[in-house]
Amino acid sequence: MEAGGLPLELWRMILAYLHLPDLGRCSLVCRAWYELILSLDSTRWRQLCLGCTKCRHPNWPNQPDVEPESWREAFKQHYLASKTWTKNALDLESSVCFSLFRRRRERRTLSVGPGHEFDSLGSALAMASLYDRIVLFPGVYEEQGEIILKVPVEIVGHGKLGEVALLASIDQHCSTTRLCNLVFMPAWFSPFMYKVGVHINRWPF
Repeated sequence: MEAGGLPLELWRMILAYLHLPDLGRCSLVCRAWYELILSLDSTRWRQLCLGCTKCRHPNWPNQPDVEPESWREAFKQHYLASKTWTKNALDLESSVCFSLFRRRRERRTLSVGPGHEFDSLGSALAMASLYDRIVLFPGVYEEQGEIILKVPVEIVGHGKLGEVALLASIDQHCSTTRLCNLVFMPAWFSPFMYKVGVHINRWPF
């Protein structure tokens, strides 16, 4: 690596002071610089993750004292979620720092309800990809089994608050989820309405 003859550890100390956009620019220099930026996981990426006021600890609330496997990955999920869930955010692909977090496809909108693409939340989730939006049209949706959220999605009720009711037990395994304009009722087969497992960080509803 051509870096003026400085040892890698010294470069890591220098790069640990950079902000996210500058880290992104450095990662575009060459493969060696990209790998060097990734190696800052337990230092700069940890600082960025814990220093973000909108982020919770990656293992909140169950194991806040346990370090995640990757601080960069945890920060990436926060970053993607904050941009994706904000309607008026700038195009993610245009950001230089987003080269570290690049997504390959556009998010879709899946419609659930009578006369729409899907008749249940479970069937829509089976077809959903990262950061897709699932719109539930007015009605009462009673899921017969536990709903497992495996990928980050946005689930939104269409219409006024109270027009969409969801009777379901939800187990979240993905890093982030946004639920909006929904009324939750406990499913008949479970006393639990929403369960949060390890490595979960829900985005504020």
